Amino acid sequence: MNIPLPLRMLRHVWVIGLLLIVQLVRAEAPNKESAPKLLGIGDFVFLDYNRNGIQDAGEPGIANVVVRLYQSGIQRGQTTTNSSGQYSFATGLLPNTAYEVRIAPGDFPSGLKLTSYHQGSNQEVDSDAQLVGGNAVVFLTTNSTNTADNSYDIGFVAGNPDLIVAKTTDVSQTTLGSNATFTIQVTNSGSGAATNVQVRDTLDAGLAYVSSSPAATTTTFGGTRILVWNLGTLTAGATTNLTVTTTTRAEGVLYNTAYATTTDTENSVANNAGRSCVTVPIKLCAGDDYVASLPAQYTNVQWFRNGGSTPVATGNSFTIVQSGSYTFTTTANVSCPANGCCPIIVEDGLVPTLAITPASPSICQGQSTNLTVSGCTGGALLWSANASNATTATILVSPTLTTVYSVTCTPSAYGTCPGVTSTTVTVNPSVTATLSSITICNGTSGTLVAGGGTNYRFSDGVTSTTNTTGTLVVAPTINGANPYSVTVTSGFGCSAVATGTVTVNPSVTATLSSITICNGTSGTLIAEGGTNYRFFDGTTVTNNTLGTLVVAPTVNGSNPYSVTVTSGFGCSAVATGTVTVNPSVTATLSSITICNGTSGTLVAGGGTNYRFSDGVTSTTNTTGTLVVAPTINGVNPYSVTVTSGFGCSAVATGTVTVNPSVTATLSSITICNGTSGTLVAGGGSSYRFFDGTTVTNNTSGTLVVAPTVNGSNPYSVTVTSGFGCSAVATGTVTVNPSVTATLSSITICNGTSGTLVAGGGTNYRFSDGVTSTTNTTGTLVVAPTTNGANPYSVTVISGVGCSAVASATVTVNPSVTATLSSITICNGTSGTLIAEGGTNYRFFDGTTVTNNTFGHFSGSADGERFEPVLSDGDLWFRL
Repeated sequence: MNIPLPLRMLRHVWVIGLLLIVQLVRAEAPNKESAPKLLGIGDFVFLDYNRNGIQDAGEPGIANVVVRLYQSGIQRGQTTTNSSGQYSFATGLLPNTAYEVRIAPGDFPSGLKLTSYHQGSNQEVDSDAQLVGGNAVVFLTTNSTNTADNSYDIGFVAGNPDLIVAKTTDVSQTTLGSNATFTIQVTNSGSGAATNVQVRDTLDAGLAYVSSSPAATTTTFGGTRILVWNLGTLTAGATTNLTVTTTTRAEGVLYNTAYATTTDTENSVANNAGRSCVTVPIKLCAGDDYVASLPAQYTNVQWFRNGGSTPVATGNSFTIVQSGSYTFTTTANVSCPANGCCPIIVEDGLVPTLAITPASPSICQGQSTNLTVSGCTGGALLWSANASNATTATILVSPTLTTVYSVTCTPSAYGTCPGVTSTTVTVNPSVTATLSSITICNGTSGTLVAGGGTNYRFSDGVTSTTNTTGTLVVAPTINGANPYSVTVTSGFGCSAVATGTVTVNPSVTATLSSITICNGTSGTLIAEGGTNYRFFDGTTVTNNTLGTLVVAPTVNGSNPYSVTVTSGFGCSAVATGTVTVNPSVTATLSSITICNGTSGTLVAGGGTNYRFSDGVTSTTNTTGTLVVAPTINGVNPYSVTVTSGFGCSAVATGTVTVNPSVTATLSSITICNGTSGTLVAGGGSSYRFFDGTTVTNNTSGTLVVAPTVNGSNPYSVTVTSGFGCSAVATGTVTVNPSVTATLSSITICNGTSGTLVAGGGTNYRFSDGVTSTTNTTGTLVVAPTTNGANPYSVTVISGVGCSAVASATVTVNPSVTATLSSITICNGTSGTLIAEGGTNYRFFDGTTVTNNTFGHFSGSADGERFEPVLSDGDLWFRL
């Protein structure tokens, strides 16, 4: 076994005077001290620094440890390790015997525990003790060669290590694409060394690896970058620092987690991990949102904004739509990184300031304009669909209506948002210029009328006139077409030109004749000088193209007339004339109306001589009367020529209207007494009915009558036509006796039938509401099956055809199910018969009848048969 320095340094010591001479041997020398040639057990109790279960160079022995020797469970010896940690047993040992070398739990070196045993392949340098019931035990068997075996070492190690990982970052908030450096501090706070220490650092997906110090081994797993440092042994109390530099490539809270492990058992692994975070502000554009979510194990989550005390949301998921700094609280056992939980910071993205020039332009319909947007630096442009989704800064638009054009700038720089601006291109209506053309006569003036705007500039080719009325009075003197133009400008500044013509026609020379007529007759005035003539008598205007006017003024004496003569060019002049009127004759003739077959007198007036005419013959007299009797229905025309003492004459007409004579008719009818009938009269338009007592007038020609006296009842009617002619007709109303219908009501039991009996006529039609039966007997056998009242009716008809209806009810009572018990008794005894099914019972034994209401009958048996009769209501049934 190798004996470490300084435990195995002394080999020989010589004392020369006061000089101590020490002969040293190499620490790694494998030779041991010589032992006597006898059985022996022993070796070292040592401190296993590196916890590998092997006594390595430099690992010292432990002094003053009590070691005991057991054989078959009995302690056979006890010793204490020397200053080098060596122990041995040599007294009383037996060859080929099993022994145990033990160190009791209370004798373990302070603060130490047993190391691993039988590590490696060298029996000389490994620890041979194992923990049994809290004791450190070496199991061995002595040899048979009577020699010592000093190979039974017992190693102890210090207490467990305890790794603590603390992680910090140089910034708590940074921008996208900036560096963030994380420092990982690993400390062994335990009492024992930690061996095979490894640190694994997992980068958030939003962090890109830049470098590490010391350089780590990097791997990628599932898209996640993992850094690994193998630190070897970290002694108790030792600390080491690692750094990782990253670049942020995502918004939000980015975490970096490091975890340290050792192959040794630690006091606690709860502090082996360290986390740190950095916040990259989230840029939100208008209409965007950001969903912050936490794992399900986070319970009773409340979200706060800008350090406020009132939660703005609850739950594991929170949709953020407003800028601010957001934090959360939870009742779950969740710890923040050493430097605190990073807030979620939401900032409004930068929106470019856009401008369109010209701003709010106005154009006239049919025109175009360029629109240019500015302020979109390094971004993509997209105009609205009505601008064909153009992507250039300048577009040409030609709207036909006032239109809003918008453009969106989508910047490419980080933290910027799309900007939108718009402008309205006002399309003012185009001007539709109008200018009237007029025709005037030479020597007169006319007015040109322009329209379509608010300002007008008239021109005749020589001079121009501007006004806002749109009218211009002109009076050119040259016959023929004279051209004019107008420039019309709207209130929006749009303009158009219209042209018109002033046609100048030659002037007119007008003439009108004068005439003399009799009052009541007519004459003709003749005008000349043009193609159209407008005559005027001071009251009435008459227009024509003949130049003549038939006139018949009624005022005796001189009557002035004028005429406006218009030429084919529309020019006109006025001439005057006179109509002299002599007194006229006013002839009259009466009109009369007669009925065909009668005569009447026509009366004429207004003169001294009268000549009557019916169109065929004429009669002349001075009386002015004529008796007429035409036979043709309708209007018969007559005329009379009346002549005055001044020789003037006039004709009057009249009519003799001959109305047709009337043929009156009246029907005769037959009715039943108690009913009514209708008399029908014909032949006219007005009717006056009379029954000998009462007069009834109407225009329908019908009369509803209901005389109550059987037999013949006379009626008359006076019929008047629409012309006033009348005639009389007579008729008869024959009244037959009325019918009195009867029908009996009956009551039957369900399952039986009954007979309904009707009376009052010769024919009978029975009905139960569903079916009907007709006969002349007046009887009907019925057997309804529905309990209760069943309605029936009968229509009774007499021999003269009169009828009436009667109704009745068939009441159906429920049927009875009768039962009677049979019994057996001994002769000389009695028994009880029990009947059921009704409310009254009539027992009969062939001789005697017994009635009761309870359905029991007691009596002696003599072989006779009982026959009860049960009563239900008023009906009896024998069973």
